[in-house]
Amino acid sequence: MRWPSGWRGCSARTPSDSERMTSEFRFDPLHRRWVIVSKERHRRPNDYADIGHQATLGSKCPFCEGNERQTPPELMAERPDGSAPDGPGWTLRVVPNRFPAVTEESSEGFGRHEVLIESNQHVAPPAECAPEHQLAVMRAYRDRVRELGRDARIAYVVLFRNSGPRSGASLAHPHTQIMGLELIPPAMRAELEALADHRRDHDRCLACELVGQELAQGDRILGGEGGFVSYLPYAGRFPGELCITSREHPAPFGELGENDLRALTAVLMDAVRRTCRAFAEPSFNWVLHTVTGDDVQGGHHWRFDLLPRLGQFGGFELGTGLYINSIPPEEAVLRLRAAAD
Repeated sequence: MRWPSGWRGCSARTPSDSERMTSEFRFDPLHRRWVIVSKERHRRPNDYADIGHQATLGSKCPFCEGNERQTPPELMAERPDGSAPDGPGWTLRVVPNRFPAVTEESSEGFGRHEVLIESNQHVAPPAECAPEHQLAVMRAYRDRVRELGRDARIAYVVLFRNSGPRSGASLAHPHTQIMGLELIPPAMRAELEALADHRRDHDRCLACELVGQELAQGDRILGGEGGFVSYLPYAGRFPGELCITSREHPAPFGELGENDLRALTAVLMDAVRRTCRAFAEPSFNWVLHTVTGDDVQGGHHWRFDLLPRLGQFGGFELGTGLYINSIPPEEAVLRLRAAAD
């Protein structure tokens, strides 16, 4: 693969304060996009401070226990007391999205859109979630990815968790949206092409190579457990952006075993807790990217992105497709490392 002019990959070392430039272009070879790292942007005034999430009253929330008739019939649920479906007694539920972005009935844009209701508690911040319950959520992620992947019409599965008013969440009740699409989105298609080109030219996985570089250098590594690691990408788009993935080329996400799920959950939740402490409980998104069918066998390397919403898009980002990251990842990781339990 020929890299664009100016690409330096993962910097061989972290520059000193005297060497660090005010702004810098960085290229992400996996996603084939440029990012501008600009510390000065962090100095901008902000008249739109996060004023907190006005939670919907539990009595009116369709995701609260006792309001099961306000959702479509459940696809799966954890019911420790053996209670009947579509009634109280659950700890998490998966239901079809009542307002789907894609539907099985469409011949022009087939897809499946589900909601994982993560808790029967209306206010349950993920950073405060009990480890065993969060493991159950991760287990449900795996099971739904596996189930959607069995549909030959689905090529791409994305799970996204919006938390907080700046994240795009419409309901405060903790939930994850799960979408299976027949279309591979342009960003993922570019990633698959980069992986395929690199494997053809170098006979190795580009994602594995980038993770290996991060591990060898260490300057942006946050943590890890078992076969999984969390790090701040060299060309991260957002302040505090984190990647959580496997150290080596992974099995398909839908095939992860119990030990792997436990280790992955621990790494993800450690990153979430540190993010909440380091950046004063920000809104955030986490996104699981995975593909199904032939692209799984073709070398896709799934990952979670954890994206704190410390700023907002403006005309530059929307007009150019370029991102401006106002906190260099080498600095953001120090703040996250200091935010220990």
